Amino acid sequence: LEMTFEQVEKSLVVFTQTKTLSVRIDHRAGCLRFGDTQLESDIMRSQLIVLSKQLESVSQILHPKDKSITATNRAAFYTEIRATIPSEHARIIQRKNLIEQRKELEERMAQEKVREEERRKAIEDAERKKEEEMRIKREHLLRE
Repeated sequence: LEMTFEQVEKSLVVFTQTKTLSVRIDHRAGCLRFGDTQLESDIMRSQLIVLSKQLESVSQILHPKDKSITATNRAAFYTEIRATIPSEHARIIQRKNLIEQRKELEERMAQEKVREEERRKAIEDAERKKEEEMRIKREHLLRE
């Protein structure tokens, strides 16, 4: 790279100050030490603990220790599902009816709005026609 030791050292100091790089210069050993090894090992340890817990839970799901407990749990689960099916079905039907009622209400309101707009336009047209007739009568009277 054709850089002197001082230039490398200055660059490392800048990188360290801007927190771009975590490095220490070990003058005794004549080397660079990157990162905090204690911090890295703590992070690694916590990541490994989390990974082991997750793998253990997956392992329990895939290969349970006691098959009879699994069968019992599965039977209880299906019994619970069968018990809740009628109420869930009724709730879904009720929700469907509510949605249909809302749609019908919105459609009626939209139709009413259209009818009201048409009625308003008809009234305005009638008033305009009446005013036009009165204007024509006035002009006719003025001409006579």
